[in-house]
Amino acid sequence: MRRLDHGTGPAALTFGPTSGAISGLVGVGCGLVLAASTLVGGLTRSGLPYLFGGLAIAVLSWAILLRPRVRLHAAEVELRNSFSSWLVPYAMITGSVVRSYAVVRVGERKYTGLGLGRSRRSMTRTRRDAPPREGVDITSGKSLAGAEEADLFESALDERVRAAPAADSPRVVRRWAVPEILALAVCLIGMVVSIALQ
Repeated sequence: MRRLDHGTGPAALTFGPTSGAISGLVGVGCGLVLAASTLVGGLTRSGLPYLFGGLAIAVLSWAILLRPRVRLHAAEVELRNSFSSWLVPYAMITGSVVRSYAVVRVGERKYTGLGLGRSRRSMTRTRRDAPPREGVDITSGKSLAGAEEADLFESALDERVRAAPAADSPRVVRRWAVPEILALAVCLIGMVVSIALQ
């Protein structure tokens, strides 16, 4: 977890990937090494599929394993996933839970964030040692104590939802990860075209 101070209001909190960071770095590195190795001996037509394939591996490793994050901003929670992000205003949130991934509820609608989750071991230990827990229900008034990032997220989100002023017409916004989508499309199209030209 990282704190980002932006002056007034609560500090913005960022929760990075809870697993897969090393695998993501290895995937990006391997993809870039594969792409670079095709350039070392001089770029040839037969090396183009490897160049685009290596770049595709790097982009996918970044998008799937390193890009996902959960951020608590001043007025909303950002659930950043592989190819899109959900921006959910605190005033609309009715509940949250963190299991394998984070889920924020707005009425009956659920929004997921892949950047934060509990390990299988901690979920099993929680179930064995304590009664089952469905996360933080904003309307019930439950409070949490714990050092795990998922618990810190749930309690920080709970505090911000309780303190959020009622907004006139809040809405959930979806933002697409345009750079990642375009980079992956270019790599895949380049790989297919270069294979077809062989």
